[in-house]
Amino acid sequence: MLIRLFRSAGATGHVFFLKNGRIANKGLAYSGFIGPKTTVAVVPTTPQILNFAIDAQTKDKQNVVVQGSLTATLTPSTAVSKFDFTVEPKSGGYLGNWVQVLNAKVIERVVRAVLDKVKDLDVEEVTRSQKVVEDAVTAALGNNTFQNDGITIDSCSIPKIEPGDEEVEGAIGAKERQTMLTDADKALHDRRLKAAANERAVKEYEAGTRLELEKKQGVLLDEQAKNKEKEANADAKATEIRLKPLADVDAGKLLGAALMDGFKTGRISSIVVAPELLGALQQKH
Repeated sequence: MLIRLFRSAGATGHVFFLKNGRIANKGLAYSGFIGPKTTVAVVPTTPQILNFAIDAQTKDKQNVVVQGSLTATLTPSTAVSKFDFTVEPKSGGYLGNWVQVLNAKVIERVVRAVLDKVKDLDVEEVTRSQKVVEDAVTAALGNNTFQNDGITIDSCSIPKIEPGDEEVEGAIGAKERQTMLTDADKALHDRRLKAAANERAVKEYEAGTRLELEKKQGVLLDEQAKNKEKEANADAKATEIRLKPLADVDAGKLLGAALMDGFKTGRISSIVVAPELLGALQQKH
């Protein structure tokens, strides 16, 4: 069969035809017939994940393993002439090893950046410096480092940096655990001190409130006593005023008048006339 139908690029594959030393750009997700001497190359347009695990030595001569990944995007028109993206037309599977070649090209730069940064840090520090090493790798690769190869580095992620020696890792872990316990104890102590201070403040406030209330109650009682004294004085004065006209009246006359008033009002219904009563009625001042 001289002519074949090619439709294996998929939705994200950028298709190129290579024939007689020439490259023909067929665009994204091309599907069509190809001649018997035409080679088909498909450049992926989706981001490529490049994983790495790098052995490095710290400032204090300890081995660590830096694990991470890069995200790279390919520029099809440039990358197609730098890597072998040839595919088998029927299945669409790659015939070359462009993934390994691309990975090696990029990771070579990553290794240098990681080694240069890690050698300036001690082992305990480097295990907590993932972001620092990420930034060093990003700076080393730059935006245009692989521009001529059609590669753009989008991001770098280093989630883990571990000591190569288990004993060193255990020692660092023990120290971190001790630091966490110390921080937890301090936090608990601070909370207790704060609670105690709050409790003292509440008690002082309550004591002050009670004292203020007692003072107000004392002032109220003083005012009540003064008012009662004024009432008593007023009553005495009123009695004095009422009795003053009677000061010059004979006692016997007063008693007689009281008896007569009692008979009139019905408060007295009968009396016994005794010598004592007669004597009282005749009493002068």
